[in-house]
Amino acid sequence: MAPASPAKTQTPPERHRNLKNRADLHALFYPKNIAVIGVSHNPVSGIKYVKAHEISGFPGGVYPINPKYREIDGRKIYPALEAEGVPDIDMAIIAVPAANVPAVIRDCHKKGVKFAIIFSSGFAESGREDLDRELRQAIAEGPTRVVGPNGLGVYNQESRVNFLFKRKFELPGNISFIGQSGGTTARLLMSLDSIGIGMHNVVSAGNMMDVSMADFLRYFKDESKTKVIVLYMECVGNGRDFLAALRETTRVKPVIIWKSGQSDVGATAARSHTGGLAGSYQIWVSALRQHGAIIADNFEEMRDFAAALAVNQALPRGNRVGIVVSGGGVGVEIADVVRNHTLDVPELTPETQQKLAEFIPNINTSFRNPVDLGEYGYVPHYYGRALKIITEDPNVDVVLTVREPERSPWFEESMNIKNIDNLNILALQIAIKVGKPIYMNLSPNSDLPEHHSLRYAFRKRLLQEIGVPTIDYTPHTAKLLQQLVKYKKYLLQELQ
Repeated sequence: MAPASPAKTQTPPERHRNLKNRADLHALFYPKNIAVIGVSHNPVSGIKYVKAHEISGFPGGVYPINPKYREIDGRKIYPALEAEGVPDIDMAIIAVPAANVPAVIRDCHKKGVKFAIIFSSGFAESGREDLDRELRQAIAEGPTRVVGPNGLGVYNQESRVNFLFKRKFELPGNISFIGQSGGTTARLLMSLDSIGIGMHNVVSAGNMMDVSMADFLRYFKDESKTKVIVLYMECVGNGRDFLAALRETTRVKPVIIWKSGQSDVGATAARSHTGGLAGSYQIWVSALRQHGAIIADNFEEMRDFAAALAVNQALPRGNRVGIVVSGGGVGVEIADVVRNHTLDVPELTPETQQKLAEFIPNINTSFRNPVDLGEYGYVPHYYGRALKIITEDPNVDVVLTVREPERSPWFEESMNIKNIDNLNILALQIAIKVGKPIYMNLSPNSDLPEHHSLRYAFRKRLLQEIGVPTIDYTPHTAKLLQQLVKYKKYLLQELQ
């Protein structure tokens, strides 16, 4: 059974649908000139886009438009797209009342605008099917491609296109994101930035009346700076085309998807948000998995999966996990979670166990797997040597290890060792050279501000300096590894 098809009003006119195959989205993410239609003194009107591009340092021209104003806060306001002084426009951002949007789209066609972003809402998602049909007809009448309505627009770290007022993101990144919620889009951008993970392209796509999720997937598939693609999706207009684009893309790059509308209430909320039909969640997830997607069930999983793959896209060769900890309890905990996600925790070879026993006494330790290094594991020299040996074990495909940076000051004092976190970083760098994926769990001990700061700083270093995927919540790590193993099998089958 295929995913549920959306209502007929979600299908663009035939003429316009045929144009989609020829869309080049480059000018959307790298526009030379931007027009903002519907600016006013209201700080949440279109003027916020003008300010956002001023803050981000957009090098092109930004042309505010509203026939009611000649200037706002010293900025020249143009009366229309066709006004003298307004050059060719690659992107028009539309922030006018919904009833006026179709006429503005027709103005964009006349001007030859390449892309229009409709920030305005009030169409099918608000029960205005009449306005929805009128807008679709207007879109079909000319060449301007449309993102939205009811979306924030696009962000590109390199070109400085931006939609967030008072936020300037400097970190380059390799993630491209498409979201059907402006709030979720901004939340992910800010959350990843706070831990040192930049994003390359971000799209708040709204209702996707014209440019579709499939269009964005195909563009990001071929875009060289995108290494990981992340989607937050509520409804999809053309399910067949989307799944075809997904399969084309997952053969080349990992795609993480959080599909909302998982309950009856959530599905109803999705319909009222984007104006489409969400379809059966279980059917959708089954289809997404069959087409190679990595599934996140909530925002936190989506964020953790995105951060992990942004720093290391290496796939485990198999499902055998080596667990390296200092403390038996956490080892048992992780082993249970890993096994509950159908991953294996194999016993290490006798040779590996013997190598470990040569320099770590058998006192409150265990070398079988999980490997409990006991108190010796807090000494970076012992930890690094053991981690490398375990990573080299032929029974191990991927390593999951634990460090607790909030405890580092204690061990520095008690063991008279300076800069333990630096030494742990060096130990990880040596083990990484073995060539197998290593994942880090920080096993939070405390939420005191000073301890949170230590954990936060260590995580940023792991992610930014050495590319070790770092996730606090063990089930997220196990779930991601489980899906990466399946993704590896999917690729092998697809590429045969």
